[in-house]
Amino acid sequence: MQQIRSVADELLREIHIPEQKIQKMGFAIPGTVNPEKGVIGVAPNLGWREVPFASIARDIFPWQIRIGNDVNMALWGELHHPAMDMDAHPMVYGIFCGTGIGGALAINGHIWNGPGFGAGEIGHIRVVENGEKCGCGNRGCLETMIGKEGVRRFLLANGGESRKSPFYEILREKDSRIKASAIKKALAGKDPSAVKLRKHCLKYLSTGIISLIHIMNPNLILLGGGMMDAFDETFLDHLREIVKRDNIMGENARTELVLSRYGDHAGVMGAALAE
Repeated sequence: MQQIRSVADELLREIHIPEQKIQKMGFAIPGTVNPEKGVIGVAPNLGWREVPFASIARDIFPWQIRIGNDVNMALWGELHHPAMDMDAHPMVYGIFCGTGIGGALAINGHIWNGPGFGAGEIGHIRVVENGEKCGCGNRGCLETMIGKEGVRRFLLANGGESRKSPFYEILREKDSRIKASAIKKALAGKDPSAVKLRKHCLKYLSTGIISLIHIMNPNLILLGGGMMDAFDETFLDHLREIVKRDNIMGENARTELVLSRYGDHAGVMGAALAE
């Protein structure tokens, strides 16, 4: 937290704004968050449970503190984008694929947290029986297949460990992050492991989206995060095609799939606008 304070102080110096002019500070956190009490319930990728985050932040920062789930914050930012038509899209679902697979739901312009503040967690629906253990403690979650660790495991099992692979050096480092730019470059070079990865992500992300449509049938699904940056524009087209072929809903779902309008800035926008 002290490191965040140092970064905030440095930023304020750079833009020449005194801290007295700041009214509030928002935090977007990857986990279940009770924004009313300011408590993080579970943040699997951080190893946190029952952390009184807002209280800790108030001891360090002199401003009003707002905290929320990172994808809830991102969706909140997207709801305020000029292109968003809330009358045409009363139910909006956001999916952000990066380190984890996060989801958020908005109904009539309001984020729906659920009574346990865990609504929208599409990354933790089970897609593989007795699959890999997830950071949440369960097995076979969608996140284990196409989240950061899932992507890493897939590449290691599909040629990424070969010296000829463009991922070889990255995968040699245990905790290294496979960036979207590296996947995009490998796809441009028609690397076999990258091509297989694209098909793998299409398969499991479409499985999650079709399940979501069966349960909720939202008007709009926004897609963002590193995965969407890694693959070319045809990835979204292929997702739409797979969803349309579903036997139950298909084209009758009338659910639009579009890319996040704010991209990587969605979470920042949402945190800044948090009420």
